[in-house]
Amino acid sequence: ITGGNPLSLRDLALLMVLIAVVAPLAEELFFRGMLYPVLRRRWSVAPAIVVNGLLFSAIHLIPPLLPGLFFVGMVLAWVRERSDSLIPCILLHAMQNGIVLLGIYAVANGVANGVGA
Repeated sequence: ITGGNPLSLRDLALLMVLIAVVAPLAEELFFRGMLYPVLRRRWSVAPAIVVNGLLFSAIHLIPPLLPGLFFVGMVLAWVRERSDSLIPCILLHAMQNGIVLLGIYAVANGVANGVGA
């Protein structure tokens, strides 16, 4: 994450739109909007949530992050089950991605260590 050129605020804004708006919307429409109902018709709640989480984590192809992504995928499937709505899933996913992106930005730009602004 460190080294190279720091992200400009313009780059951060573009990444924020892509990572915290577009990606969560597309992923939630697919994983919790289309896939989860299919899994629920086939299985009870717990297996459907686990399989949804597994598929969600697998699609990201980032081995060190698989356990965390699996957990996030299960939480989002549980929220979908409990709320019967995609809106809270999309909002939670967007918030999570935005927080991660801001953390990466802070580390990459030295903000986390009190260096830079």
